[in-house]
Amino acid sequence: MGAILIMIAFIIIGVVISIIVQFFQKKKIVKKNIKYGVAFALILLVLNMVSMNVLDMRGKMIGLRIIIQFLEIIVFVAMGMHYSELIKIRSMPFICKKFDSQRVYEERILIKEEVTEDIKEEIEDEDIMTEITEEKYDESNIIEESVNLKEALKWVIIFVIGSIIYSTILFKIAHIDFAYILDKVELESSELAIYGLISGAAIQEEIVFRLVGQNFLMKSFNIERKNYYKVIIAMSFIWALAHLGNDIVPRGIKFFQIFPMGIGLGWMYEKFGLESCILSHLLFNIIMISIVFI
Repeated sequence: MGAILIMIAFIIIGVVISIIVQFFQKKKIVKKNIKYGVAFALILLVLNMVSMNVLDMRGKMIGLRIIIQFLEIIVFVAMGMHYSELIKIRSMPFICKKFDSQRVYEERILIKEEVTEDIKEEIEDEDIMTEITEEKYDESNIIEESVNLKEALKWVIIFVIGSIIYSTILFKIAHIDFAYILDKVELESSELAIYGLISGAAIQEEIVFRLVGQNFLMKSFNIERKNYYKVIIAMSFIWALAHLGNDIVPRGIKFFQIFPMGIGLGWMYEKFGLESCILSHLLFNIIMISIVFI
């Protein structure tokens, strides 16, 4: 088991390094995504500060750890959005529609071949540039422009309610006490700190596993768009394995809880984008912890 964990750790390090290298290689292409990375990094920074005593981060190179995570989130969000566009999935349809400029928003809908960005640097004549980019467009390169908000919210509600019922039944079958789970995150901490912890975890996990993980696998292994379900299953499996390190006994219970939830969140990402995944994960975490407090 130890050897497997070490191997997985090396694979993760390799993937992170690869993403960072690609970020600097494509910095001119992904620069439009950086502001969203900064926004998420700032949100997570605030949540980490709120939950610092739960994480027991005081005096443990806290400054360096915060800086590393801040930069990591910026890179992950920027590259995750880029990977998503390459495979014709709207990464953040609601946020981008609100905060993108008209030009950038239209660029997200019509995907160019990556070589176009390199050509842009060498050509100053806009008419020539227009002719070149128009040659790169065809009907297959158009991403569906709109995502139905009401439909997305409906599935958020379905996911949250279904996950709460499923988790409650699973934990009761396994004779796991909710209060026992909360003890593992140090109940002496304030409720605000615990809510900050679970909120930050929800946002960070959705960025890492849905926005980056699924789309990185698609791009790296040249998987066809119609087979996106395969990366959803693979990333859900990895996400579930990542939860086996907690102190809930029996340990396997977390895998059986998280794996189907990962599949649901992966499908929601493909269908509605990252916002629906984060909202679903946030609501689930908050409601489950609130049940413990009650």
